[in-house]
Amino acid sequence: MTSIISYRRMPRFDQVSVLLILILSLVTDVHSNDGLCSNFSGAALHDAVRNFSDTIVTGDDDSPNESSFRFFNQLLDIGLESSHCNATLRNLGSSSIVKTLVLISDGAFERASTKFNLSLEAMSENPRFVCDVLESSVIYGSLDLRSRSDGDELETASTSMKTIRVEITQNVNIRKMGIFSDFSTIFADVYATGMVLCSQLRGAFISELLIPLSQTFIFPSVLAIAQTLPALSISAEAFLATETLRNTFEANEYGLQNSGVSSVRDCTFNETHHGFRGYFIPSNQAWKRFFLKTHLTKKEVFADEFFLLSVLLYGETQLVDAQAPVSLASYLSTSFTQDELLRPTGASSILSTFPGQIEVGALRLDVDIAAIRSRYVKVIGTRTASRRFENAAVVIVSDVLSCTGVVHVTDDVLIPPTLTAFRQLSLRNELSIFTEMLRAPINSEILLELDTPTESNIFVDSVVFAPTDYAIRLMLNYVGWTLEDVFQPRRANLLQQFVTYHIVSTRTAQGTPERIDFRVGLGPEVHRIATRLNYPILSKPNANRFTGTSIPKSITVLSRRHSPTKFKLFQSRVTLQGRLNSAKFIENDVLSTNGVFGIVDSALIPPTDEFRMSLYDRVLRTTTLRVFREITSILGLERELLVQGFGEGDSTVFAPNDKAWFLALAELMMTSEEAVNHATAVLYDIIMLTISSRQMVMNNVENEFYDPWQSKDARHGDVLTSVLSTYTTVR
Repeated sequence: MTSIISYRRMPRFDQVSVLLILILSLVTDVHSNDGLCSNFSGAALHDAVRNFSDTIVTGDDDSPNESSFRFFNQLLDIGLESSHCNATLRNLGSSSIVKTLVLISDGAFERASTKFNLSLEAMSENPRFVCDVLESSVIYGSLDLRSRSDGDELETASTSMKTIRVEITQNVNIRKMGIFSDFSTIFADVYATGMVLCSQLRGAFISELLIPLSQTFIFPSVLAIAQTLPALSISAEAFLATETLRNTFEANEYGLQNSGVSSVRDCTFNETHHGFRGYFIPSNQAWKRFFLKTHLTKKEVFADEFFLLSVLLYGETQLVDAQAPVSLASYLSTSFTQDELLRPTGASSILSTFPGQIEVGALRLDVDIAAIRSRYVKVIGTRTASRRFENAAVVIVSDVLSCTGVVHVTDDVLIPPTLTAFRQLSLRNELSIFTEMLRAPINSEILLELDTPTESNIFVDSVVFAPTDYAIRLMLNYVGWTLEDVFQPRRANLLQQFVTYHIVSTRTAQGTPERIDFRVGLGPEVHRIATRLNYPILSKPNANRFTGTSIPKSITVLSRRHSPTKFKLFQSRVTLQGRLNSAKFIENDVLSTNGVFGIVDSALIPPTDEFRMSLYDRVLRTTTLRVFREITSILGLERELLVQGFGEGDSTVFAPNDKAWFLALAELMMTSEEAVNHATAVLYDIIMLTISSRQMVMNNVENEFYDPWQSKDARHGDVLTSVLSTYTTVR
């Protein structure tokens, strides 16, 4: 007999509760005699569940399957014939211990089928799965609301889901019960807990199917989860973009045959085959934060498959020093403990700078163990060189089950050790020339330093000021070289000088052995820092020649802060000043795992003899000083302009351009030929009057700078002494 009852404006499971009287009457009719409890055989159990299945509830939401148990009844038929759980089901009422049989509605099975993309037929065809579901539905003890407390733990008849926990919620008028298990990620509401099937057997309804974690065949792959959840669409793209490289990595790492299908697409790993793992997968918002934090674009990151795979593998973890085999439940948030360590996948290979020699450090968990469910979990990676950013991510969606592990969605991307300063540079197309200069054999030691993460770095973090390709081409054009010229083996020292002049030493200009925590614009207004370029000093007493012991050449970061304005609370104009020219920052304080770097709009010219940047070379390269250059050549002043100088300190030359000379000669009513042939003394005086030299006696070792007068330092009323009255040409 089938009963069809309709209710209006009532929640789904409240409708079921209203039917308790009808259901209890049906059960009492069949099993009212306590003596039958010992004879509660499989047939009697089947009849009792069939009575529930014949009672269909409909409401406004047209959800009859919430009180229909036909599929559960089918599973009972299979279980009663199975050797796995036959004894458990046929002896439910024979024990002296009170048991509770929880019934799972057809609607709960259909939701599980949709969630895990598995048909009901596939579920029923797996006897082990059927028995796990049925045995986990047999609970030792009563679920009576009056006798249960929040947090109670009850055993089940299942070996794969041995216990369940009770959660009680209480508001003003309603007291509700739910159950969940440490061996499953699903929470189910409990209804109709007062049903009595016989003296030792109770009945109850639950809203969801509690799937034991041992049945991994029912769970989707990691890639399927990422493709299903819209919030993981960028991660899904990353999985697909790196799948070929992942296949190669897994074949080498685990000795697998390269089948063309990676572990994120197929259920390759399990408890006994290389182990389950915990996946910390960044959300779309996490990726956006990562791009902003690292000053990288999605296109730049996805262009480097090796780096992209290392980002994914850094969040794929296994327990450190765990006793094998490790169950899937070990990677649930409820199983994590405070300060527990997780080892990233590929920690000794793809993520390590020196594969097989130095292993990447473990990730550490920060867990709120006070919560029974929905724990706060924060995973902390190895530190980056920038103190502004903590390399950590908080789990925002936890315990999504896959066939190879447990997926946790995070609010940030864990930065792998592979994001070194060199990789940051190489990911940017506008820095390709500087990157190639770093790859030159003569710069191999510097490259190794810049490509070694902090945790395994025998060096100390560096700061790189990288000029753009456009800036380098402009500098080479000014100096008179081409890219082919500087990459010739015989000019390798030029590459080394140029590269090292743009890398800040790990020591200050004064030589103090301190680690630099450098941030552009937040240091002193004049911050002089030693670079990695070591070169002999420019000896003034020795005719401006580079002699003596090599010392680090310095550059200066100038921060000119302005008063707050209506629109900006703080303004800072920061320039990078070298010995010969300066640059402005395009980007600054870009983080990496072994230092920070900035991008500048001009290439600093190293103050070395090889780059030929004397006064004479400057005049020679300035097209509007042709007349000045010819006159100084006729007067024999090339030596002073090229090597010797005009005094102890550096000189400042106010060189008249060609137009100025033509005007001056016109006022003197002389042609250029007449001036050269008959008025060399006048020309000499004019040249000497345009040159000012600071007469400074300085110790060559203590200070490499002999500051000339510069227009930026000029003040109204400055008096400059020309060399006309102080310098005598010596031949």
